[in-house]
Amino acid sequence: MDFSPCLKITTTITDICTGIPVFQVPIILFKFDSAANNWLVVAISATGVDGSCTDLTDNVGGSLGAGLYKILYDVKGQFQTHNIDMPLFGIIEVVFFAKQPYDHYNFRLLVSSTGYFVFRNM
Repeated sequence: MDFSPCLKITTTITDICTGIPVFQVPIILFKFDSAANNWLVVAISATGVDGSCTDLTDNVGGSLGAGLYKILYDVKGQFQTHNIDMPLFGIIEVVFFAKQPYDHYNFRLLVSSTGYFVFRNM
C-alpha cells in the first residue's frame, strides 16, 4: 500500500435556494498538460446523495502533483430533473492552480438556476 503524500481534490454541491445537497451531478476533473497545450481527463465521477464527490483523485495515486486543474460540473440535468427551466449556467468550470502536490483541495459549489458561487473550503 502506498502511503506517500498525494494531491486530494474533492467537491460538494448545495442548492443555494433550498439548502439541499445536489446529487447525481456528473463531474470531470482535468489537468492541464503544458507540453501538449491541452486538458487531460484525470477522472470522471458524480456527486452522491450528500452532494459530495470525494473519489476524483482516489485512483491516480501520487502522480498528479502541483499544476493547473479544472473541475467541470454538469448541473443542467439536475434542474431538468426537477422541472426547473434550463439554468443560466448549465455547465460550470472551475479552474485553479494546485501549488502543493500533497494538499487537500475541497471546493464548495453553491448553485441555483440563475447563478453560482464557489470557494475552497479549508
